[in-house]
Amino acid sequence: MAAFPDIPVTIGSQSSLYIPIVQTESEGNYLRVRRKTTRSRRIFTLDFKEISYTDYALIEAFFEANQGISFTWTHPVTSIEYDLVFMQDTLVQTMGATSCDTSILVREI
Repeated sequence: MAAFPDIPVTIGSQSSLYIPIVQTESEGNYLRVRRKTTRSRRIFTLDFKEISYTDYALIEAFFEANQGISFTWTHPVTSIEYDLVFMQDTLVQTMGATSCDTSILVREI
């Protein structure tokens, strides 16, 4: 399994805990709610602000090579390694004079 390039994410990147539920309404207007799965998964939004075009090229090459397959990423604060997949089909680049920005949405498998 490939490892995501060691490019620091920007402060403000997000982590969400995803726990799907099933909701069923009855005729008496009661609502039954239960967990759909037995485990939760993390969803990360990895923001890269003002990175060099060289770093962006690494991210873009990794995205192309690993779209649709799993890869590992180590959380920069907790040092926990996650097995992830990309949740997006496109990689958007915001260009500046000497640097660029991009954001990646990934999900734990």
